Amino acid sequence: MIEADIYNEKELLKENPLKKWGKFIKLDGFETFIVEMGQGENIIFANGIAASVYTWRKVLPKLGEKYHVYGFDFKGTGFSEKPEIEYSIDVFSKQVLELMDYFKMEKAILVGNSLGGEVVMDFTIKYSQRVKALVLMDTAGYQNNKEITGLLSKLSRYKPVAKFLKKIASKKLARKIIDWATYNETIIDKEMVDGYYKPMKTEGAFESLIKLVRNLSYTEFDYNKVKEIKVPTLIIWGTEDKWMPVSDAHRFHKDIKNSKLVLMTSCGHAPQEEMPEKVIDEITKFIDEDIK
Repeated sequence: MIEADIYNEKELLKENPLKKWGKFIKLDGFETFIVEMGQGENIIFANGIAASVYTWRKVLPKLGEKYHVYGFDFKGTGFSEKPEIEYSIDVFSKQVLELMDYFKMEKAILVGNSLGGEVVMDFTIKYSQRVKALVLMDTAGYQNNKEITGLLSKLSRYKPVAKFLKKIASKKLARKIIDWATYNETIIDKEMVDGYYKPMKTEGAFESLIKLVRNLSYTEFDYNKVKEIKVPTLIIWGTEDKWMPVSDAHRFHKDIKNSKLVLMTSCGHAPQEEMPEKVIDEITKFIDEDIK
């Protein structure tokens, strides 16, 4: 079967399992795709690099039965607008602020996986008065793999390399990356691969990703400031994460004094994919018992 060079976003949205809760709003003048459901405690979910709100499809509907949950696509990702700007942690952090202001939230609980975890930490350090609590899931943390990340960042600055990466970006490669991130590979099916891969093949998505990677030198965020985080924090981590080692989880737990660590055995980089029921239970318990 021949793959499409570029997928139509409107057609893809019809396939999205969260479409009935989805809508577009303007943040900073740009179209932003959000998913909103439920009432009660405000919880905002931020996804990792090369992902979208799709990654939360297994947890949002259930949590939305009890809380007011929001998922959204960062600028340049998923179904959100993809302007020709320089993408960075700071840009995404400001987008969280814009989202909260749009919905007139005084405070919210912020949940972040991977890069999204780094974004919500950055937000908390800058706007602590707006954060009620944090949930960090396999967060892009102290970067024991920063040499690899630094190399990718440097390589992405060369246009021939960026063009080559775009050329080889196939569904087969996407499947291999998902395999790498996942411990229990039996959960991976065509729908899941398409859910991550196809939004990356919409107009402007890959170019936005390359711009973000160029800026991921990890000098933008000062990890010494992690110790300044005072809000109640739940740290959830897959023990078999090949990308963010479990040693980072223990370091976060040590540096964030008001934190609780939950390790999920036989789980990889995205607990919301592999163990959604346990993620739902742990977040619910954290909200109801530890921060109320």
